[in-house]
Amino acid sequence: MVIKRLTIIFFLLLFLGEARSQKPLIDSSVYGKWADIGDGRPAISNNGKFFLYSVNNYSFGKNMLIIREIYGNWSKQTPGINESNVTFSADSRLALWIQGKDSLAILRLGTDSTEFLPNVLSFKISKPSQNGQWIAMQLSRPAKKIILKNLSTGRQQDYDSVLDYTFRDNDGEIILQRDTMAGTSKLHKLDWIDPEHAEIKTIWVGQNAVGYVFDKSGNQLAFVVHDQVDSNTVNSIWYYRAGMQRAENLINDHDVKVANATFAQYGDLHFDQSSDNKLFFSIRVAAAKKNLNYKHEEFSVDVWNYNDERLQTRQMEEAKQRSSSGAAYTASIHLDNKKIILLTSGLERVVDNSYSDLDQSVVVTNETSGVDGFLNPYGDPSYWLVSTQTGLRKLLKEHPGYQIYFSPMRKYIVYWDTNRRSFIIYNRSNRQYKFIGKPVSGLLEDHTAGEAKIWDFGIAGWTKDDNFIMVYDQYDIWQLDPDGIKAPVNITKGYGRKHHVILRLTDMQSSPESIVQPDKNLVLWAFDPLTKDNGFYEMKTGHLPELLTMGPFVYHLGYRSEGAEWVYFPFSPIKAGNAEVYIVKRQAANQAPNYFATGDFKNFRALSNLEPQKNYNWLSTELVTWKMPDGNPSQGILYKPENFNPKNKYPVIIYMYEQLSDGLNLFITPDWSNGTMDIPTYVSHGYLVFAPDIHYHLGEASRSIVNAVVSGAKMISRYPWVDSSRMAVHGHSFGGYDVNCLITHTGIFAAAAESAGPSDLVSEYGSVSFGGKSLQKSCETGQNRLGATLWQRPDRYINNSPVFRIDKITTPLLIMQNKEDDAVPFFHGMELFTGLRRLGKKAWMLQYDGSGHAVDGKAATKDFTIRLAQFFDHYLKAAPPPRWMTEGVPAKEKGYLSKTDLDTSDNQP
Repeated sequence: MVIKRLTIIFFLLLFLGEARSQKPLIDSSVYGKWADIGDGRPAISNNGKFFLYSVNNYSFGKNMLIIREIYGNWSKQTPGINESNVTFSADSRLALWIQGKDSLAILRLGTDSTEFLPNVLSFKISKPSQNGQWIAMQLSRPAKKIILKNLSTGRQQDYDSVLDYTFRDNDGEIILQRDTMAGTSKLHKLDWIDPEHAEIKTIWVGQNAVGYVFDKSGNQLAFVVHDQVDSNTVNSIWYYRAGMQRAENLINDHDVKVANATFAQYGDLHFDQSSDNKLFFSIRVAAAKKNLNYKHEEFSVDVWNYNDERLQTRQMEEAKQRSSSGAAYTASIHLDNKKIILLTSGLERVVDNSYSDLDQSVVVTNETSGVDGFLNPYGDPSYWLVSTQTGLRKLLKEHPGYQIYFSPMRKYIVYWDTNRRSFIIYNRSNRQYKFIGKPVSGLLEDHTAGEAKIWDFGIAGWTKDDNFIMVYDQYDIWQLDPDGIKAPVNITKGYGRKHHVILRLTDMQSSPESIVQPDKNLVLWAFDPLTKDNGFYEMKTGHLPELLTMGPFVYHLGYRSEGAEWVYFPFSPIKAGNAEVYIVKRQAANQAPNYFATGDFKNFRALSNLEPQKNYNWLSTELVTWKMPDGNPSQGILYKPENFNPKNKYPVIIYMYEQLSDGLNLFITPDWSNGTMDIPTYVSHGYLVFAPDIHYHLGEASRSIVNAVVSGAKMISRYPWVDSSRMAVHGHSFGGYDVNCLITHTGIFAAAAESAGPSDLVSEYGSVSFGGKSLQKSCETGQNRLGATLWQRPDRYINNSPVFRIDKITTPLLIMQNKEDDAVPFFHGMELFTGLRRLGKKAWMLQYDGSGHAVDGKAATKDFTIRLAQFFDHYLKAAPPPRWMTEGVPAKEKGYLSKTDLDTSDNQP
């Protein structure tokens, strides 16, 4: 009843009385029902002729699978199927998926022919081989039956009593676990089947096998067996190599002893990817039982010791995580002599997921090194090389300040050293360190975020055989010699810096540990930070990058250093396996994301055509530039309604979070607010929204915020259609901190709302998060950018803490702060609110039970959306205040009365 009433009030407050535009205004009826292609995983057939994707909320909240011809008119639509569950056959003739609960749909691409095979619970497809591609189908009736079928030839084989199945990684051979009898005992067996030659080889008989894993050649298999012996589970790891008669038992419970704890379970098997002579596995150790011989005291006490490696709060949190499942360890076993080496302990983990034992060692890291944040303000992990022969460990690097990467062949380990501000390479063969890129290291340093630590711009990948590493500067791509002998080479020839265009390899070609082929044509994604245009370039060997397409769209944007995580659109082009056909996703602020096909990145063919925004009074974006008081330029986004009329006077909400202007052309889907504001809804209802960039200076975050935002507000106030008396500010998280700093330095805003924003950095420095972690790191080297301890620069902590200037606030403030926030502790909101209350200043605070850094859950987000809109409507549109603002909501009425109805008694908050 309360929810229904809230919804009705929300419609009345936000959406009634504003239907003057030709198109309907955006309202809550579209939240969660907006038709879009989402963040899905579309697929393209190997021949480049067919494409599949799904549309969320295609109609009445239902999803739709669409498979279509790329350069033709054929298409097929199927409701209720998600694209991630559909597979193209390797020969590009078929698309397959499970329809309903137990029906396999086989669509012949380009036709209306769909074959439905009943009683199919699941299916798996092998990798293609010269004899075709096989599909394994598990039936519901008759139960435990598997059908193997060659998709190319139609050849079929049936197998009964199958419990589990998995294809070998590199062809159509398959492992089946099946029921069998040994006398009167019912057991299981593993059959290795070559369907092409109809050969079956039983490699194991026992009780229960799980977790099959092959080596990279597909000739070695390992798996875990759980046996029941006298009501106890006995665990073991088994090994099989092609040519052996039967699998052999490598190790069992009795072979593994860890810290005198009880062994619980094996898992996470990995073959050594460099030599295949070792097997890595994890050990789950049950939590240690309390010593019952200890005398139980009448009190319980936490003993904090300055030598503790972790704060008591972190130890307690970790103990909770381990209480149900126990601690995890990683070990290796030599396949020739069955020698077991324990590689990790406690909360450590193996870093290299490929488990390449190139130099007979693996890299291990911990969560924090030695001590927690209050003794180690940087709190960064350390890394060790742990011998797989002896278990001895050697420190690779303590507190590198960044994660480490491996070259594709695993010859080198590389990381950015924040102290030396250089890439450091560790050669695993000669065990030497090298500083690389020093002649150009200044170009590789990212100073744009204004943080205490200076990071790099990222690693693009490596050339063949680990000969060179490819790294980025702010604009271009460099080739560095990992041995530090050959001089750095700018492979984009300085084109990016000269033309002020950021050039990056697309993700389909690169990652920090992938192989790049600079001797072949490379497609680069490009971004102009001045105009915000996005597009693609091509780079041919020995030539300058060549423009393919650029425009006011977003095709692909990676994380930017400014920390504005929502300025992120990571869809990299996908390529057909055997054709020069690519799929891109394109959007603009007033164009919903859609898929396009291209062969040259110059000409694009639309494959989807979703434009739900055309049905509503949508928005447009405008890039504005101005000079700040310090003389430096800044940029921001001005959002205007589609029905904008320059003769009107508009209220303005300034929304802040680091630097957002790179998102000029991003499409924002309307939704309930979880701490941030929904820009399309507010703009649709007659607000202007302004998002200015904030350029932070070390130790001067508060001054930087005022410098950027106030100057930006004054700039847009000069427009004749802006009502400067009706301007407000809003932000979430660090954007909430922006709000808190602003209103303690200026009174030009009519209202302010902040969600989960810091207010007291002095208190924060000595406190822990909801999850028990020290917050010193965030103060010194994180977004707060103080760059010093509290004792080194107490002035920075005080000057950048809004709580010390509460008496200067004249702006009505709405705070949202939750008790379970694990990023910004609850006391930040409480200190701010109680201080304002003590001084008799207008303030309200919302706290949502069960929510953390953001409002969580549909009912809570609806409530916050309503209250935030009511707050702004009252102060910026002179709407009557709701009763929760004039009367409050007593604790005894919590959960029963929302008081979001309007107060018509002329009471003012």
